[in-house]
Amino acid sequence: MSKWVLAFKLLIFSFLLHVYRNNYDSGLSRFAFLALFTIHVYLEAELILVFVGALMSMLLGCEMEPVFNDPYLATSLQEFWSRRWNLMVPAVLRPAVHIPVQRFCAPLLGLHRAFYAGMLATFIVSGLMHELIYFYVIRKSPTWEVTCFFLLHGVVTCLEIAMKRMRWLPTPRRAVSGLAITVFLLVTAGIKAGVFRLLSVLPVCALFLVFPLFFSYVHFSGCMAFFLSWLANFKLILFSFDQGPLSPLPRTLSRFICITCFPIKPQQNPNIQNYKIPIWLFAIKVVIFVVLLQMYEYKQYLSPALLLVFNSLHIFLELEIVFMLVKALVFITLGCDLEPQSNEPYLATSLQDFWGRRWNLMVPAILRPAVYLPARRMACRKVNSDQAMFLGVFAAFLVSGAVHEMLFFYLTREVPTGEVTWFFLLHGVCTVAEVAVKKSTFVRRWWRVSPTVSRLLTVGFVVVTSGWFFFPLIRSGIIERLASEALMCIDFVKHKFLLLLLGD
Repeated sequence: MSKWVLAFKLLIFSFLLHVYRNNYDSGLSRFAFLALFTIHVYLEAELILVFVGALMSMLLGCEMEPVFNDPYLATSLQEFWSRRWNLMVPAVLRPAVHIPVQRFCAPLLGLHRAFYAGMLATFIVSGLMHELIYFYVIRKSPTWEVTCFFLLHGVVTCLEIAMKRMRWLPTPRRAVSGLAITVFLLVTAGIKAGVFRLLSVLPVCALFLVFPLFFSYVHFSGCMAFFLSWLANFKLILFSFDQGPLSPLPRTLSRFICITCFPIKPQQNPNIQNYKIPIWLFAIKVVIFVVLLQMYEYKQYLSPALLLVFNSLHIFLELEIVFMLVKALVFITLGCDLEPQSNEPYLATSLQDFWGRRWNLMVPAILRPAVYLPARRMACRKVNSDQAMFLGVFAAFLVSGAVHEMLFFYLTREVPTGEVTWFFLLHGVCTVAEVAVKKSTFVRRWWRVSPTVSRLLTVGFVVVTSGWFFFPLIRSGIIERLASEALMCIDFVKHKFLLLLLGD
């Protein structure tokens, strides 16, 4: 394991301990707590074994084989238990349990069925040994829940292997393996593109709409809402009609997860060197962001206009930093080479430039095939090409406003007020008017505005009109909650993780 991967896992593990110690887990749903605890157990087991391996190497000169092989990348239960998770256990159980049971049962059941008997016996013995380990840890009589867990996984693994051996069944592509993904794509990919495929993906879309409700922390809920409820659902709907980034299907599981669940689009010519981040620019943004967080303690002394500017800057920097961290996380865990999310939106020279080429680039990349092009094609039947283009742009802004109302519902858990939709409708009308004016002969021949003036006018208009955008967040206290959660993470890094690394 490389040092940077180990440091990253140590950071996540330290943050989980910080959450437990300060009782932040009390605000999580059972589903979210179970997910965090699963990550905790995996990271603690891996870090302990890494420490034991380093100790044996120093004292005895022995090199331990890796115990884990990125189990979160497993494409099947068979791969998870035999080639990804705690590799020493299957290496011991295979000669100790599986092979003897298979040999014993072969004359009675036949070689084919004896294999499954050996597999079940292996899982049962593993369950009993885990019951023994749990007894040593908690000093209580076994409840047999752990044995039932391993027995369930043994049965499902046997069924999985049996299905793989059935030649009449379609073999799932590796890109879509993993239990849930395999089932999903075996059902949907073989269905002809159109309404029937759309009906087959709607249950998954409904599940993605529910996920953000399991989280009470604003950052978790917001990220899940944006990644799954918006982008992933739109991509699946486009996939239903052989459109969007999922068509054709990616050929690896990591690419499938990247393209479906994260706010990115794959580069046409990916290059690992493109991942280099301008550290100095990122550091400046982090410093400004931290200063803004501290300014909220003095917000009662700030004028409404200045507070509006601070809120706009806060949202921009927070999204920029979160997307940068997501980009790093996806690159480290899945190896996906991602394109930048924003392109310095404060340098936009027009609303068209701001929304189309500067701000949150994945959103226009999704809305264009999902809303703009269909609306434009439908409008072309009734009006001319220019008018159809304007109607398509307006439809894209309308859908964006409706989706933002949904995102704000996940954050505030309050009934939408429509203010966010009016914000996007206003910008849609102004963008359409701007494009129409720029197409006029007079403007193209005689009217020229310097880039500096156009940038000031564009950014000023966005900031001034963003009051509608922020009103629901301000009323519900979401801005302050975002600041407090960010300060909690900064406090953890400053006082806990750095001290842990420095050994103080």
